[in-house]
Order: sequence, then structure tokens, then C-alpha cells
Amino acid sequence: MSEATGESRDDVRVRLTASLDGVDAEIELGRSLGISSVPTFIADAGAEIDPAVGLSAAAVAMQGAQPTEALEQLLSEARRRAAA
Repeated sequence: MSEATGESRDDVRVRLTASLDGVDAEIELGRSLGISSVPTFIADAGAEIDPAVGLSAAAVAMQGAQPTEALEQLLSEARRRAAA
């Protein structure tokens, strides 16, 4: 791959490794939030965001492939929690 782009192997290796560091952090955040499957949909209509996780206490999540109606319910629940 590096030969095709004209980059050195070391440059490509550094770039790929740096990208993995960010992925590892996102995976750890997901685990700390209880996310264990893909896709996971998160709806958040709250105003007070916790900077540690980037979500408010009103956030709700739904895991796995879902029909449109289930996603509409998820959004409605997020709005209801934010208004409470």
C-alpha cells in the first residue's frame, strides 16, 4: 500500500497506529456506557452534557438493528426524559 501512495512504510505504520489509539479510546468509552453490540443508537435531547461521556442524563440507547417505529420511540423517550 505504501508503494502505491508513494509513502514510506514507516509513515504508513505511524498513521495506522495513531488511528488505532483513537479507536481503542472509543471502544473503551462504549464499554463503560454498557454498549455491547453494533449498531447501537443513542438519542440525547438533554441540555446538561457530562463532558466525560459526551451525553446527558436524559440519553437513551437501543442496541441492534431496529424497525423505524422503534427508533421513533427512542427519540420520543429522549425528548420525554429531557423535558422531565
